[in-house]
Amino acid sequence: MGSVMNWDDVRVFCAVARLGTLSAAARELKLSQPTVGRRIQSLEESLSARLFDKRPDGFVLAPAGVELLPLAEQMTHSADVIQRRRDSFSEELTGTLRVSTPEQMAMFLTENLAELKAALPEVEWEVAVSHVQVNLTRREADLLIRECLPENSSLISRKVGRVAYAIYGADGYVERFPQSLTEARFNACSWVGYDEAHAHFGSQKWLDKRRSRVPETRTNNGLVMVEAVRRGCGLAVLPCYAATGVTGLQRVSPVIPELLVDQWLLVHRDLLRTPRVRGAIDAIAELFKSQEPRLLGQMAQ
Repeated sequence: MGSVMNWDDVRVFCAVARLGTLSAAARELKLSQPTVGRRIQSLEESLSARLFDKRPDGFVLAPAGVELLPLAEQMTHSADVIQRRRDSFSEELTGTLRVSTPEQMAMFLTENLAELKAALPEVEWEVAVSHVQVNLTRREADLLIRECLPENSSLISRKVGRVAYAIYGADGYVERFPQSLTEARFNACSWVGYDEAHAHFGSQKWLDKRRSRVPETRTNNGLVMVEAVRRGCGLAVLPCYAATGVTGLQRVSPVIPELLVDQWLLVHRDLLRTPRVRGAIDAIAELFKSQEPRLLGQMAQ
């Protein structure tokens, strides 16, 4: 007769079944690989069944595992729903609010964090930097701010504003290379841009259409890009809100009409019941409204 089953072991089982290796499951669950292995062993002992066959390239489900998997997935789905809705049972505007957004927008939020905290004084804010689509179902974040809507998503979206882009350069660089102020800039000047992994970004695609070579300085981080431009490495296409007010930078082009980009708040529908999430959505929307001139590049550099 097996021992009492630990329900946490079931979540580990689902992760290993889906990802195929202990190491991948450990990374996703933020556990050590030995812990994942012990959890699988514990579940097998409690069920008196072998759930996986070990192969050179990872783990594959044994017959008992195949039978268990749909039941385990139902259980973990229910647990995820309960976890998301847990805080909605209270009407208090308290708790931790985690916002995931790329680094330049994360800096914008941080610069205005005092205003957001004043709107929700009992809420603890976490600003997480990420380019990838984090999993709201598993509460990796409560809110996402993104420039595009994910395809085939069941997330609830709210448009909170638009962001303008323009070309910027350091004062000294523009003085040395007056072509910065003309259409000759694209091939006469050095440029700072995103690396190959981020070449799909709208600003980079716009630049690539106008140049015969890749940027001379490349990065995967928008804040590094701003600093590289400020240090005189070349010109860059930057969101106006990220460059406005940066000492030593100047705008050398009008706002680029093709790069007026909508900004979206994304949230799982279950989290809309949570008071702090509803309050944060309203506070962020109000921040975007109050900062609209900066976001649209209508403020003097």
